[in-house]
Amino acid sequence: MSIALRLLTRTAALASLCCATAVWSQAPTPGAVHEQQLQAIRQALLEATLDKPTQIISSAWVDDRGALHESHEFHSQAEVRGVRVLSYLNDGEEPKARVSAEVLPWNWRQHPTAQAGCAAPPRPWRLPMAIVAQLDSGFSGQQKASAQSLLSSAQTEWRSLLLQAERWTPAQWHAPAPNTYLHALQSPPDADAGGWMTLITLRPTPGLQHPWYDPITPWPTAAAWRWTLELQVGQRASARGEFKPASRHAFELTLDPLAMAQPPSLGQQSLLKPLLQGLMQAVQQLQGQTRCEPVQFRVRRHDGHPALRLQAGQDSGLRPGDRVLLMQPGWVPGRLLDPRSAEHLALAEVVQTGQRHTEIRQLAGPPLAHQGEWVALPL
Repeated sequence: MSIALRLLTRTAALASLCCATAVWSQAPTPGAVHEQQLQAIRQALLEATLDKPTQIISSAWVDDRGALHESHEFHSQAEVRGVRVLSYLNDGEEPKARVSAEVLPWNWRQHPTAQAGCAAPPRPWRLPMAIVAQLDSGFSGQQKASAQSLLSSAQTEWRSLLLQAERWTPAQWHAPAPNTYLHALQSPPDADAGGWMTLITLRPTPGLQHPWYDPITPWPTAAAWRWTLELQVGQRASARGEFKPASRHAFELTLDPLAMAQPPSLGQQSLLKPLLQGLMQAVQQLQGQTRCEPVQFRVRRHDGHPALRLQAGQDSGLRPGDRVLLMQPGWVPGRLLDPRSAEHLALAEVVQTGQRHTEIRQLAGPPLAHQGEWVALPL
């Protein structure tokens, strides 16, 4: 073989080796990057929980062969409020992510002063809030029509205040069917408002006795009407669970029967100011009591469709490309320090937002189990 041919062969070999080295040194696949991000989030959650009060339960027993067995169970008093990916670092060996996991004691509701330390999210994320109005059966005669009109005004103003609060978006409420069969047959796909509901109730103030002839009197009585408007906000952890109270506010309204005998638009003008003041106090109280509540969107799946959707629409604040962390709602803070408890976490990305739903696709983590419910935590 000539010297020129040898040089040509060696050059070709070096070129192929360089190409092979370039192929092997390429950046990891997107799937591998997503798995690394998810693993960094899992590790950050476990490490951040170590700073919180932790209960360790140790047990030991001897089996029938005389062997000693020991087990240790860790319970951390922490609740995941949010996870924010700060940046991704590469030290030449393995990409690492700096992740800030905000945790706080799960009994923060008993410490109102601790709520001031909750930072606002990067941008407002809105949770669906259903609004239900209920008129007490104690109204009769002329009072019933006036009370119904006042209750409708309160419901409208409450919807406007929720939009201004940058935390919720009003949603339609569908009364649940009496049994599972009718629920599946009659309920629309978006029947569940996402776990939050406001119940507005108007009732006569207790202790006030109206004359027995009031229902049949064609003219209003001279005594002032005193009514109580109550707002109760509750959250439901699961689609079939009960609502747990989150906030309650009640205030009294005094009405002039002679003014209410006029056209409704004129009779209610004197009530607008005290009504708005009471509703504003209620929404401020709700904001203070839910400032540290985790923002979690419910994941919805339909039989036969592998697509994942969030119970959140265009008003939710989610945008295409946003990342969300998928978890089971009852997971935190039960066994946060158990490394196996973080294995079910998954990473997903927002694909598109619709009027009432948001489509997402899973990027990393194990397939979501069909049993049980799932929530999405915005990153």
